[in-house]
Amino acid sequence: GALRETASMNLDKRTIDGSVYDVVVVGAGIMGSATAYALAKRKQRVLLIEQFHLGHRRGSSHGSSRIIRKSYSTRYYVEMMKRAFELWHEAEREACSEVVTMTGGLDFVRRNMLIESKLKDAMRSAGVPFEELDAAALRERFKGAFAMPEDSFVCLHSRDAGVVNASKACEMFQCLARSRGADIAENCKVSEIDDRGDEGVLLRTADHGTVRSRKVVVTAGAWAKK
Repeated sequence: GALRETASMNLDKRTIDGSVYDVVVVGAGIMGSATAYALAKRKQRVLLIEQFHLGHRRGSSHGSSRIIRKSYSTRYYVEMMKRAFELWHEAEREACSEVVTMTGGLDFVRRNMLIESKLKDAMRSAGVPFEELDAAALRERFKGAFAMPEDSFVCLHSRDAGVVNASKACEMFQCLARSRGADIAENCKVSEIDDRGDEGVLLRTADHGTVRSRKVVVTAGAWAKK
């Protein structure tokens, strides 16, 4: 629809050289695309740069089933994920798209290990409900689809878990960012980031010229050292 068409309106070599932005985001995976969207919502002039074509499979932001959950052993992460779920659903509503599928989740942990108590304490303190299942209850609940040792493991079942369609989510955030005024430059490799203090940042690209910005966010994942 309109959002898909908006995402395809990317910059070419002639329009990026010499441009000035509030923020340049380097790397258009899920982190970079979501960051560009969040900044554009805050009325920042944003450029999202990707060294390959959008939707490539050379990073970790592709595929149809990435886990999303609230079951973490640190309360800070649980609280963060509560807010993250709200933001995911907010973006889905704005884009009229669905990228998160709630399925429920199972965490298998050894009994009487520190991780068991930390998981339970973190979720309880953050108000995230879960159910503890032993081997018999697990077999009964899921019709034998899952099994675990009778005495040495426990299963924590949480309804607040699911999967994210990563490829579709990247496209969604890029569409939303572009619809709010962000620019996107694909097949554009950053070769140097020159921090010039009060003068801002100068980014040099392999064959797209230079770009200036007040700030830079690098979300290049494993490519950051390259």
